[in-house]
Amino acid sequence: MKIWVISTLISLVIATIYYSTGSDDMYGWNLLLIPLVTIPFMLMNKYTEGMLLGLQDILTINFKQIIGFIANLLFLIIFVIILDWGIFGAAIITLLSAVVVLIYSFIILNKSVKITKEKQHNVTSSLIKKGFIYAVALFILSLNYKIDILFLERLSDSVEVGIYSVGVNLTELIWQVPAAMDGFIF
Repeated sequence: MKIWVISTLISLVIATIYYSTGSDDMYGWNLLLIPLVTIPFMLMNKYTEGMLLGLQDILTINFKQIIGFIANLLFLIIFVIILDWGIFGAAIITLLSAVVVLIYSFIILNKSVKITKEKQHNVTSSLIKKGFIYAVALFILSLNYKIDILFLERLSDSVEVGIYSVGVNLTELIWQVPAAMDGFIF
């Protein structure tokens, strides 16, 4: 839990610094507060996914991703199409989807794992050292995939960035199909 709190605080500071360099002028802090609130939920989702991976419960991890996709689609229909909340609705979708997936993860983990407050400092420090290297590599990889959106944000308006972002996300979802089949073939 301590690792989650520290990583959440670091992420919130970095995101706040990034948003204060110009995004607050375009969107306002009312809208930017939603992605900041989403960060703790997204991080806890990653931690629970790591726990499920440690339990070798790949089926639940895949089902968790399907639930996230369905929640995202359902909230998209409600908030963007029916209620026509626009970019505010899209931000709320990310938050609500993360909360739904996190609730599902906690329900599954509560059945599988007994959580105690016993501390094992040697295991924790080893995990932090190995995880830090992985986190830096994953950050660079994610930045590689999202750098275009950062540049586009500076060169275009929010509607075009939103349309581009949705298109990229749909393309990434399509990539999941061959990646899923790869596990069966090889």
